[in-house]
Amino acid sequence: MPNVRQSLAQKIAMIVATCMQVILGSAIIVAQEVTPRGVPPPRRNTPDYPDLDTSRDPARRAKRDDAPAPDRRLILVQIKKDFQQILAVNDDLGQLLAANTALDYKYVSDTASKIKSLAVRLDSNLVLGESESKASRPEYELSGAVLRSSLSSLHDLVISFVENPIFRQRGVFDIQETKRAKGDVDEIIALSDQIKKIAKKLRKDAGK
Repeated sequence: MPNVRQSLAQKIAMIVATCMQVILGSAIIVAQEVTPRGVPPPRRNTPDYPDLDTSRDPARRAKRDDAPAPDRRLILVQIKKDFQQILAVNDDLGQLLAANTALDYKYVSDTASKIKSLAVRLDSNLVLGESESKASRPEYELSGAVLRSSLSSLHDLVISFVENPIFRQRGVFDIQETKRAKGDVDEIIALSDQIKKIAKKLRKDAGK
């Protein structure tokens, strides 16, 4: 199990330095995506391009035009904080698993909830794109063994997400690695929910 706090400052610096590249690259991909059924959207300034401004309600259009654009500097600051926190929380989770002691279900639930909230915000701020799979998750048992296994999987997923090359290599935007990062963060969010449900059930059964 790698030590995720080793050279933490260097890791975070590399991540932040490449996050703007990821944001811009993802935005380009989204802009280039075609409409459903594979039909490219009409080009601007052509007869087929819809005149959206004339069809929108004037009040809604004014509200949209007046809305300030997000400050990318503030987004990068938030991304840096969230990477720091998810690394720290995940490191604590790794230490808990290594100790192999009885699990505190409330602590486990709170930890999963924290990781989920950080993952959701990172997913949003990094603009990693749409999820590729909408398949429902398989059934799972509400047991201590499944809880511990899920925690181990969550710990490994967070490491996989943070260590993704798109956050560590400057000047390179890899579509496949971006998709893998999106898959990891989606699974982190889903697995965190699973852990919370199991921990809540086991805590209720234990009368705590």
